[in-house]
Amino acid sequence: MIEFYVGNYRIDMARSQIVAQDDILSMEPKVLQVLLILAENQGQVVPHEVILNKVWPNSVVGANAIQRCIAQLRKAFNDDAKTQRVISTHPKIGYSLLADVNWQTELASNYSQENAIELGLEKAERQAVDQEVTQAVKSPLANKASAAKQWILILAVLLMLVGVFTYQERDPANTLNIKKLTALTATDNKELKPSYSPNGRYIAFERYVGSCKNQLWAKDTQDNKEYLLTEEVGIYGTPSWSPDGTQIVFSSVTQCRKHVRLEGCQELRALSFNLAKTSPQATRKILSCENGDYHSPVWLDNDNIAFINTEQGQDSLIKLSLTHNETSTLYAPEDESLYSVDYSRHLNLLALSQFDAVHNFSLVLIDPLAQKTTKTALQPEGVHKRNKYWQLNWHPNQESLLTSAGKSLFTVNLNGQFSEHQLPAMHDIYGARYHPQADNIVAALGTFDPDIGQLSWSKVDDAQLPDKSITQQILARSTVNEHGAKYQPHGDHIGFISDRSGTAQVWLLNAVEHSGAPTQLSYFQDDQAVNAFVWSPDGNFMIVNAGRGLTLLDLNGEITPIKMPFEVVDIYHTHGENQVLLKIVENNQYAIVLFNFDSYDFETLYIGSSQKALYTERDDLFFIDDNDMLNRVAGGKALPVAEFNEDKSFSLFQGKNNNILVVDSYDKLWQFNVDSSVKSLYLDPKGHIGTVSDISLDKKTLLFSKMVSIKKEIVLLD
Repeated sequence: MIEFYVGNYRIDMARSQIVAQDDILSMEPKVLQVLLILAENQGQVVPHEVILNKVWPNSVVGANAIQRCIAQLRKAFNDDAKTQRVISTHPKIGYSLLADVNWQTELASNYSQENAIELGLEKAERQAVDQEVTQAVKSPLANKASAAKQWILILAVLLMLVGVFTYQERDPANTLNIKKLTALTATDNKELKPSYSPNGRYIAFERYVGSCKNQLWAKDTQDNKEYLLTEEVGIYGTPSWSPDGTQIVFSSVTQCRKHVRLEGCQELRALSFNLAKTSPQATRKILSCENGDYHSPVWLDNDNIAFINTEQGQDSLIKLSLTHNETSTLYAPEDESLYSVDYSRHLNLLALSQFDAVHNFSLVLIDPLAQKTTKTALQPEGVHKRNKYWQLNWHPNQESLLTSAGKSLFTVNLNGQFSEHQLPAMHDIYGARYHPQADNIVAALGTFDPDIGQLSWSKVDDAQLPDKSITQQILARSTVNEHGAKYQPHGDHIGFISDRSGTAQVWLLNAVEHSGAPTQLSYFQDDQAVNAFVWSPDGNFMIVNAGRGLTLLDLNGEITPIKMPFEVVDIYHTHGENQVLLKIVENNQYAIVLFNFDSYDFETLYIGSSQKALYTERDDLFFIDDNDMLNRVAGGKALPVAEFNEDKSFSLFQGKNNNILVVDSYDKLWQFNVDSSVKSLYLDPKGHIGTVSDISLDKKTLLFSKMVSIKKEIVLLD
């Protein structure tokens, strides 16, 4: 057995544990294998290639696999990427262990192993007893009295192990042991939102037939036969099964527009599963949405359905009796929004995910019979802190819930605490749900695949440009998410954000040659994935929003973290030589601030949420709100820009001569004069180009990210 100390932490390789006083952390074996290599070379830089070859021999994995291990080790050691007291990162090279390492003697004892076998212990438990008893047997003072002490020690260790394993059996954080992923669907269509039938035989799910529209399907897990359930194409939500398995209820959106934005209202519809197995069925309307907006239906019993209703901006949880066609309110928060709901028949509890104005999430538990409600803060960590999509699913027979984000599953206890379970997959996981007997988990697995492109035009003297005046070119093509491209000021580079290495990092592309593979510039840890960046005015470095903070990143990959007085949600653009416009969380509110990254001073310009914002050269603040409407700030208040009320706005840039440039939902580029409030069409690409991320008026070019595909399929996690 190999055992050593890193500082005050005891590393037990045999049991794959890190022990600090009374705290025991179980780690993945490969995580500790990475630590072992660093410990064997304490104080020295171990290159990425060496770690990959030793820990993942004969396997094709990227540097992000090491990054995940380092992130878990830092978390266990109470270290982080900023302070780097225990493990140091050497960008583009490797890692080194800074903490002291003390090695222990390797132990073995046939005596203790034979006694452990007689007591019926498993291999891991035999090793634990082996270590403790061997030290007692080899003691110079060992005698009859010490032999008695040895048996007391054995008994104590056994009791401890029984306690540990009993606790782990009760603790839902240790119930997931995913060993394989099995694809259930294999089409070119996007498939999402699976749910099991009550007997666990069938899985209902969405299968898309376009960017917005879909149909509901079901798959028989016994004979792999698929059934088309819905006769008409629609915009259907997650299918929910009645307890007897005969009916499926779901939401249905009435309208969808470009950029995959859902509009109109959501009504409740249903169909008979037994009939749909014979032929696709026309859906029947259960509740029309003239007076509300209904989604996330779940069955309480075969007659009653609970669902979320949004009416005049206020959310509530409603119960509908199908027999009496009557509704009643189960729960209505005052100033917060509801996202998802699930019902546990085992506990007779409804679980709601609820969030406030800055996406602090809470777990709300409701007993629909006793009408008792409890509210607990959800406590995700790292990059998932302000995730907007915590969709919760009850464990069939435990007091815990399941959710997902990124490439991980999370179990959530009733105190709101998250336990992360990383998956051996390259793509993100969506809508995870337990099998009715907890035999496995069904989910959607996939990725968004936008590419980076450039559009060029030769003239802008009239609105109706001839086709030959506009050209498009794809600059960065991959099968992963790439976005946020920006031109380097006074230079030849284009920076963009890509998931090519497994997590969102900054990459560089030559803007002149447009040849050669892009190069990775940043190597942030998983818990500091890049959200956005802007170039400095001189083009010598970037200001990066990563890990809810700001970091300066130079062209050699060197990083300089900035100690921020608040949480940074987004970064919009630079202003002057040393200021950046930010979206932050301050006093539990979203705000737009102008931050000086030299003096650390900041000015709050507007309190409220925003998607995009622009602080003009003459100090006028414009922003696009959460409803895609353009606003101008005056006296700290948001005033809608009437000239853009007829259509949605998606991108916002500085123009010339006190003009701003606005990209609408039809990809048209409008020029708006701040002084005269005159709106004029500047450029019409006559085709979908995606999300515009930067514009160069001098070069008559713009950068955009264009969605190539959204690939998702239904998988089983065993």
